[in-house]
Amino acid sequence: MKRYIYGTFLMLFLFLFSGCGEQGNILTGSSVGNSWYVGHGQAEIALPEDTETDEPLYIAGYHGGEEIAGVLDMPCANAVWMGTDADSGILLLGVDCVGLGSDTVYAIRSRLADFSAENGCQRVFVYATHTHASIDTLGLWGPTAVDGKNRAYMENLISSAVSAAEAAYVARKCGALYFGAAETEGLQEDSRAPYVYDETLYQLRFVPKDDSAGTRIVFFAAHAESLRGDNRLLSRDFPGVMADTIRAETGDGTLFVPGAIGGLVMTPVLLDESTVDGDPDFYIKNCTATGKALAACALSISPDDETAVLPSYAFAETEYAVPLDNTVFLYYRFLGILGNPLTRNSDSETGYALHTSCAALRLGDSITIAMLPGEIFPELVYSDTEFSAAGVGYALTDETFPSLSALAEEYGMGTLLIAGLCGDETGYILPPGDYLVNPDLPYFDGAEDDSGENHYEETNSAGIRAAQCLAEAMENVFRAVGK
Repeated sequence: MKRYIYGTFLMLFLFLFSGCGEQGNILTGSSVGNSWYVGHGQAEIALPEDTETDEPLYIAGYHGGEEIAGVLDMPCANAVWMGTDADSGILLLGVDCVGLGSDTVYAIRSRLADFSAENGCQRVFVYATHTHASIDTLGLWGPTAVDGKNRAYMENLISSAVSAAEAAYVARKCGALYFGAAETEGLQEDSRAPYVYDETLYQLRFVPKDDSAGTRIVFFAAHAESLRGDNRLLSRDFPGVMADTIRAETGDGTLFVPGAIGGLVMTPVLLDESTVDGDPDFYIKNCTATGKALAACALSISPDDETAVLPSYAFAETEYAVPLDNTVFLYYRFLGILGNPLTRNSDSETGYALHTSCAALRLGDSITIAMLPGEIFPELVYSDTEFSAAGVGYALTDETFPSLSALAEEYGMGTLLIAGLCGDETGYILPPGDYLVNPDLPYFDGAEDDSGENHYEETNSAGIRAAQCLAEAMENVFRAVGK
C-alpha cells in the first residue's frame, strides 16, 4: 500500500464511531476424498458506462486525486474452486485491485450465499492482487478527505467476483493437484532494512484427468508495481502478463497470489533505465518483461520437480482485534473509507480496536496457506528469532512472540505459503521493535531513524501491536487446522 496525505484533516469526535464484532470464534471446515475437483473462472471488471461527475475513477497506489488516463489491460476477478468430491468445496477468489475493504468482501460473500448453500461451498476466501495500476477500491486515493471509491465500479467489481466464482464451479473437473517451486534470483528487491524476502515462486498445478487445460495458483512475494509511480494506465501489472503468458503456452488459467510483501518488497526494473527518457513506453515494456520472466519461472517447474498433494483440505478462520493506534485510520472510518468494525479499547492511542480476520488453509498433509490481512513484513514470517511484544504507548515489553513459520512448524503445518491482502487491507504489519512514528505528527507524517531509514510504512499500519495480535490469532487457526 502506498498513500500520500495532502493537508490536515479536521478533528473529529470519537463518539461518532462505533463498531461490533466477536473475537475468538473459529470457523472451520474440512473434506477428504479420492480426487481433486478444481475449476478456474475469470470475469473482466467493466468500467462504469456513465461515470458520475462527482465520482471519477481515481488510480490507486501512489499520489492521490489523479484519474486514470486510459486502459493498458482490463482488471479481472479470478476464482478457483477446490473440492475433493463433485458436490462440495471452497473458493479462492482473487481480484485485480490494490486492496479490498472488509465491507466489500462481506458484500461478495453475501451475494454468493445462495450459490454457496446450493453447491456445498464451505467458504469463500477473497483477496487482492495488489496491483498499483488499478482503480481506487479502498477510497484512499481521492482528493484530501474524500472517499476515492467509485460506487458504480465497486458494484461491477462485486458482480464480476460473483460471476468468476460461478464460472469456476461450472468448470470444475476431476484430476490431480501438484506442488512445485522455482527460485527467482534477481526478480525482487526490498526497500527497507533488514533486507529480507522469499525469493521462491511457489505453484499449485491442477491437471484434469481428461488432459484438458488445467489451473495454476502462483505465489510470489512482490508488489505489483512494475509500471512504477508515474503510470496512469489501468492494468493488472505483471501478474496479468504472467497469467496471459502461461495461458498462451499451456492453456492453463492462473490465479496470482501476493506473498509477504511488507517493507515494500517489489520487482526491480529489468530493462536498461538509461533509455527511459527516450522511450515513453519504457515501463510498459518493463512490466511485460517482468511478467514474462515470472511466467518462465512457473513454466520451468517440471513434473519431476513436483509432488502430488493428497485430495484433502481443512481450513480455520478467526476474527481478532488490533488496538488501533493510527488516528488516520479512525478518520478514514468517519469518511466511509474504512469498513472494518471498531470497538472501544482503552489501551490504544485512539481508544478503539480494529477488527479483522485471518485464516489457514491446509491442502493434503504437506501444504498450508496462511491467509493474512494487509502486508506483512517478511521477517515476521521467516525469522528464526522471536520478536519483542509491545505494550501501551509504543513501549516494548519482556514478552516475545514467534514468527509465523516457527508457529507453522510447531503445529505441523508443512510447507507454509503466504497469501497477503486476504479478507481486507489493514495496512502494513511490522515488527514492534522496528516501529517508529513521527513524534510531532504520528501517522500523518513519516519518520526517520538515526541511520536515516525511512519509516513510511508505519503511517499505513493499524498500530504497533498488529503483528503480535496476528501471531496469536494464527496460532489459534494453526491449532484448529491441526486438529
